[in-house]
Amino acid sequence: MRSHATHAVLWLGAALFAGGAPLASGSARAQQRDHDRVRFDLHLDLGWYRNGGLGFRADIPIVSRGAVDGVDDDLSVSVGAEAFWWWDASNLGVFPVVALQWNFYLSEHWSLCPELGVALWFGPHRNRYWRTFVAPFAGFGARYHFSARNALLLRLTWPTGLQVGITF
Repeated sequence: MRSHATHAVLWLGAALFAGGAPLASGSARAQQRDHDRVRFDLHLDLGWYRNGGLGFRADIPIVSRGAVDGVDDDLSVSVGAEAFWWWDASNLGVFPVVALQWNFYLSEHWSLCPELGVALWFGPHRNRYWRTFVAPFAGFGARYHFSARNALLLRLTWPTGLQVGITF
């Protein structure tokens, strides 16, 4: 069952990457936006498996303006980690994440960020204390930009869950 969910999320992520570009259009504020700087975010996690935690990301721009002509967008490599606590197992786990993130700026205040990548898993397992494996990573987020450098972040990801935080 888990493999079907993983495939569905990967297909959804691919569709978002392919279909997201027409949604974003160049805005008047596009020239004022700083596409070249590294973005950082701190967030709280509510995981899929009775777990919660916190994480951080650094989004490093690789195509800072116009990955698609006429669209206010940028392409970044997003690296970070999530630290989770499992309530039922009383154990700590860590998810290092590397993802390709495509940011679409819809208006002065809103942007969308679909992403695909890889997550490592270092965490508890039923049969032994630690289990390590590599998992596909897919996510879709939205940011509400309340200043030139800061935004509220809401991101839904697989396999880590819901993330709520702030970008600076």
